[in-house]
Amino acid sequence: RADRVDGVLIPVGLFLLAWAVYAWLNHGRDAQLDYFVPLADAFLHGRLGLTAMPSNLNELVPLNGLAFVVYPPMPAILLLPAVLVFGPGFDQAWASILLGAANVAVMHAVLRGMGVARRPGVMFALVFAFGTIVWYSAQAGTSWHFAHVVATFFMLLAIRACQLDARAALIGLLFGAAVISRLPLILAAPFFMAYVADA
Repeated sequence: RADRVDGVLIPVGLFLLAWAVYAWLNHGRDAQLDYFVPLADAFLHGRLGLTAMPSNLNELVPLNGLAFVVYPPMPAILLLPAVLVFGPGFDQAWASILLGAANVAVMHAVLRGMGVARRPGVMFALVFAFGTIVWYSAQAGTSWHFAHVVATFFMLLAIRACQLDARAALIGLLFGAAVISRLPLILAAPFFMAYVADA
């Protein structure tokens, strides 16, 4: 019963609470700077760049008839199923809100994996959700913030994979996904290298 509470009920509750608050804070605002939705659409059509340069996306690099997004591509890769189903009109902010809420649940799992007791684990997860920049990035949904949300998601999953003694290949895949969301996360490589070396 305790495993069910800690492994299912609390994470689901944290996810739903964070999702509701982030969605309320967003208040239906579109993510105007949504580089990753058109990039995902380009990927689905077999292109690495955009065929148009929308006026609101002013950080595109034109080259050989295409407009290239300067940001690492993992957020766009993650959006592929949503863009495939809902089309290029999909609102990136909703993906950011959902993934941001998922980050809160994963953070709780990481805290429990560190041996933090139930009550302080919930408290620290709530501080993470609403007492850090996480809440703003999740509800904003613009490309810079969405990339931060995606990078946090994969980094937390990589840490959780270490806690579960997962295969080095899986840990490396998750860490690599974090890095190609936000390049500065390559600086976390020594942590994972030390874990793999000691495993």
